[in-house]
Amino acid sequence: MKKMTLDSNNLPSAFYDTGIHKPKQIPKEAVKITEEQWREFVSNSGARRWNRSTKKVELYEPAFDLAKAKEIKRNEVRAAFKSVEDLPVTDHNGITWNGGFKSVTNLCSAKQVAELAGKNTVTFYDIDNATHYMYTADAEAVILAVAEEYQSEFSRKQELMQAIDALPGTAGQDEIDNINFTSQLRKGDL
Repeated sequence: MKKMTLDSNNLPSAFYDTGIHKPKQIPKEAVKITEEQWREFVSNSGARRWNRSTKKVELYEPAFDLAKAKEIKRNEVRAAFKSVEDLPVTDHNGITWNGGFKSVTNLCSAKQVAELAGKNTVTFYDIDNATHYMYTADAEAVILAVAEEYQSEFSRKQELMQAIDALPGTAGQDEIDNINFTSQLRKGDL
């Protein structure tokens, strides 16, 4: 036999099976439920509650929580940004480089080390690890290509975070759903 305890909204807080749990492990306030009712709760977690009067499972639609919806959307935007931030970047010469902030930092560091050593050339490695010897001016063009793409995506993410924060207290799920991360350079909703 299945039993459950309920929270203040009559949502299940714990389930018990008399075939598994000892009587001492099952709280006295636990309510008896059928196997079918248990499956209904488990298959629809958070969307079903217990009607104490009728002793039946009923649909439960929690009140819209704007703060929670905003946090979920922020996490979606962060995840979408993360999926594109390190994508490869092809420069004006058709060479493909690793993308992202770390790549920009590594390329800048390599250029700075070459300049500190008094060299006017620097060695870069593309996405396929092929060696490229180039003048520092050409190296700057590569760095800018990778940095501009990263910055474009990062700026888009930040704009969306600001849009989420700016939603009025009366905003609903539809307004939250209208905020989507669209990659500026790679096009398409993520």
